[in-house]
Amino acid sequence: MIKEIIDDVISELSAISGLSFVELAVAENEEDLEELLKTPKRLPGCYVVYRGADFTKKRVIGSNAAEHEMEILVLLIAKNLRSQAEGARTCYDFIEAIRSALIGHSVGNYGSLWPLAEDLIAAGKGLQCYGLIYGMETKTG
Repeated sequence: MIKEIIDDVISELSAISGLSFVELAVAENEEDLEELLKTPKRLPGCYVVYRGADFTKKRVIGSNAAEHEMEILVLLIAKNLRSQAEGARTCYDFIEAIRSALIGHSVGNYGSLWPLAEDLIAAGKGLQCYGLIYGMETKTG
């Protein structure tokens, strides 16, 4: 289930014109994020990170179903050596394209994606990184 959902998100983002790459990544902490930012890639691009799930919803023991909310982080990384302002404007266009691709997007029978948060994660030396977090309510079983 997780693999299918992540693959679907990567497929949706890969259709966005202008992105040089869209890849699966693991970023558990700040050090992992720093390593991703240092990895040589053609920019702009996105990493897709499965952040986990919250199982606080009601549980059904008889059918072994557990409702939960999954979180998927999309790391948008862009570079503009001319100015931070131009780099930010470039990111805004991609943020809007990501929103258009993912908000309300239905992933099979699993559920639909919706935005939870967007944050500027890093900026400096011509590099900008935004984190866009999407959630999906679904169930196991």
